[in-house]
Amino acid sequence: MADYHIQPGFISGAHGDLYKLDVMPIKDMRAQVVYLPPHGEELNRCRSLIAAQARVFALNGIGCRVVDYFGSGDSDGDFSEGTLDIWQQDLATQVRELKAISSVPVYLVGFRLGALLAASYINDNVEAIKGALFIQPVVQGKQYVTQLLRQRMAGQMGTGATVESTDQMRESILAGNNLEIGGYEFNSKLLVDLDKLSLTGNVNLINQEIFWLEFEQNIGKGLSIGSQRAVDGLKDLGNSVETECVFDPPIWQLHERASANKNLEFIKRVALQW
Repeated sequence: MADYHIQPGFISGAHGDLYKLDVMPIKDMRAQVVYLPPHGEELNRCRSLIAAQARVFALNGIGCRVVDYFGSGDSDGDFSEGTLDIWQQDLATQVRELKAISSVPVYLVGFRLGALLAASYINDNVEAIKGALFIQPVVQGKQYVTQLLRQRMAGQMGTGATVESTDQMRESILAGNNLEIGGYEFNSKLLVDLDKLSLTGNVNLINQEIFWLEFEQNIGKGLSIGSQRAVDGLKDLGNSVETECVFDPPIWQLHERASANKNLEFIKRVALQW
């Protein structure tokens, strides 16, 4: 018999029903987690890994709720309707609901873009969250958006269409035009708002217990320069930040399925400390 139980289903969000997956411990629960996943194609590539991480949390006494963002996955809404404002409203609802279910602490786990969203939420609700785990976090929203725009450029080159510059694309989204990128239609307001987010810009993210996990391609390389700067900035604000680099494949980038197991050891260590 498993030491956890899985409860898929739907919950009400600000603009429609959201798909959620609860992975809960059978025995006493010490804490709860709202898991903020990657977005777009990265989410599709990481689902198996996220489920494995959720099971590790549950096996070690931590209830884990993974929710698809409005407009993504199995949640209501078209992809083009997803905005940062809606996602933040939905996250606030999830935190309130978990607090109503149990008096145990609530933590946030953010993978890729989810880490940037988690940090932004804690910045505005620092008393509501006990701590966080950032997994391969997007440090600068502007850099993330630029990567998306370059992906659009690559697609235009591949089809022989007129290639727009990133500046031209940014002018277009500022004018309120959605952009098709890699088969997904991104809401212009989402791209504009993400462009403004930064892990290092959350000045109210203070006195938190933060874990930081990155996947490295070269053993011993350690954190990237941008990540190390962000970690130092969080520490300067009075946060406790423990970092770990694991030699696992970058699942969010891979088109073919691959196994990533070393990170699960760190997930277990985090769960035991929570």
